[in-house]
Amino acid sequence: DRFRQWNNELAGWRAQFSQQTSDREHLRQWQQQLTHAEQKLNALAAITLTLTADEVATALAQHAEQRPLRQHLVALHGQIVPQQKRLAQLQVAIQNVTQEQTQRNAALNEMRQRYKEKTQQLADVKTICEQEARIKTLEAQRAQLQAGQPCPLCGSTSHPAVEAYQALEPGVNQSRLLALENEVKKLGEEGAALRGQLDALTKQLQRDENEAQSLRQDEQALTQQWQAVTASLNITLQPQDDIQ
Repeated sequence: DRFRQWNNELAGWRAQFSQQTSDREHLRQWQQQLTHAEQKLNALAAITLTLTADEVATALAQHAEQRPLRQHLVALHGQIVPQQKRLAQLQVAIQNVTQEQTQRNAALNEMRQRYKEKTQQLADVKTICEQEARIKTLEAQRAQLQAGQPCPLCGSTSHPAVEAYQALEPGVNQSRLLALENEVKKLGEEGAALRGQLDALTKQLQRDENEAQSLRQDEQALTQQWQAVTASLNITLQPQDDIQ
């Protein structure tokens, strides 16, 4: 029994010793935290307020006095930033319209050249068809021409062109004439459509350039106001900066 009692007491002493060791470790950690906190507190204590009551009052009064300027700056920011964005959009639009205008002009010049060539071909074929029509009207007289017999018109006894006239096929050139007339008409319509598109692009470009010029003038005036306000506030800010 006494032996069990000693074992129990020994176990209790061991538990107490372990608890004391843990408590000492916690105490050491707390002391370190306390030392760190005291160092921070000492550092804060070293910072002293250098403004007097009058200086604080003056600063507050100046802050209140500058409130309208700050409000004006916010209003200017709300005007300048959207204008800058719109101006950037217009610059892209002007570039795109100018590029499209160049392409349409090139297409129109090419179409004009084709129209000129086809018109000349049409005129040539029309002349041939007219000549063939006149020759066709003399078919009866031509049929009466006999080799060695004088022509009733010129008296010549030689008729070398009779066979050539007999070989004429007016329908072939008439078909060419009709096809060329259709081509010329189609080219004319396409050219008119291109000119209409170019006219619309020119007007759009003029509108965009006028709006861009107006925006640049407004932006310049607003930027001058911005610079004056920031100078009065003794701050350095650009209109595109975030002022919120």
